[in-house]
Amino acid sequence: LLFFIDDFNRVKLTSLSPGVSDYINASYVNGCFGKVAYIATQGPLECTAEDFWRMVIQCDVITVVMLCELLEDSKPKCFKYWPNMKEKKNFGGIRVSNVLLLVLYATVTHCFEVEEVNVKEHITTRQLVVRHDCGKREVHHFQYHGWPDHGSPEEIEPLLEFLEHVRVFQKEDDCRPIVVHCR
Repeated sequence: LLFFIDDFNRVKLTSLSPGVSDYINASYVNGCFGKVAYIATQGPLECTAEDFWRMVIQCDVITVVMLCELLEDSKPKCFKYWPNMKEKKNFGGIRVSNVLLLVLYATVTHCFEVEEVNVKEHITTRQLVVRHDCGKREVHHFQYHGWPDHGSPEEIEPLLEFLEHVRVFQKEDDCRPIVVHCR
């Protein structure tokens, strides 16, 4: 997906200091009832990962949906904007923690700050803890593994299962936007 951002609906980052741009390639998208339900954006690059996390914090996001792979046909598609197992990664003044990996049966379970997450064949779920100067926040990170670059999923059932999986974590009365990104 290629995003062209209009000024009227783009996400504007709060400036950290004079001369720092408020731009991120992201737009607010209204849901069925007219309220902002999503933020559509491109997958972060290494040079925009800090802006991505600033947006997550500023917009009070607790759900991120990733519709791409990090690599496809050995070509990078998205920067890995979360740390490896048992590591912490800083993005400016924002720290993301990832402390444990468990393998149970055929399911891989990631634990971030000792929060459990499951992986299915086409779904990876991560629980990230994001720390910043105003405190910390848990962020659910869902990755769908069946959406090819410059294409669409071959089967609808895994995608519908993925959407239902995301809905389970997003409470019905929660009005915070869900960040959705491709490459």
